[in-house]
Amino acid sequence: MIRKILFQCLLASSLVAGGSAFAAHKSTAKKETPAAETSATDGPVRFAPVVTSGSVGNWSYRCVFKGDSLSAGPQNCLIQQELAVQQKGQRPVPLGMVVLARAPQSANQASLADRPWHIAIVAPAGLSLQKQPQISTDQNAPVALSWESCANSGCISSADLTTSQAKEFHLASSGSFVASRLEGTNDLKISFSLKGLDKAMDRVQSWIDHPPFH
Repeated sequence: MIRKILFQCLLASSLVAGGSAFAAHKSTAKKETPAAETSATDGPVRFAPVVTSGSVGNWSYRCVFKGDSLSAGPQNCLIQQELAVQQKGQRPVPLGMVVLARAPQSANQASLADRPWHIAIVAPAGLSLQKQPQISTDQNAPVALSWESCANSGCISSADLTTSQAKEFHLASSGSFVASRLEGTNDLKISFSLKGLDKAMDRVQSWIDHPPFH
């Protein structure tokens, strides 16, 4: 389940690189009424998934709820920030994105309450897959990531965070991703702000603990 979500992020990163940026939600979390769908043959009523979303700082976040059981809690939740580099006087050049997700281990698992935070980086192409990349926050010990999958736009590396590591991300002010290049001696390093991530994580956790639908 988590790999499917991360692959969707990789595809979204391809759109960003092509100039079609991910839509950012600028409003606070908003409840939506699920729309009932019926088949042309008057079959069983089906409910479309419902998404609650919001943004804070450079972070956007969302949770997906099953339309016919909203009070059961979200099926998956995602927090993300697009990564870019900008030279003086030039337009930003997309590099990828950093993602924190909560998702079930399998389709049979209903609750996200016991699932860890999963950290992932969508990084540009041209990196060595023979060496593990790392992500770190402030002065904390780095977290080793594992390469998951690749597309023309780049590759995804990710890892489950322990409770203490998730707390470090929640409290930290900055993060950095380091990976070895295929060519050259210098590693690729991408730095990014964690400002607002604590609020995004708190909001997602509140939706998991107390679904906003009654």
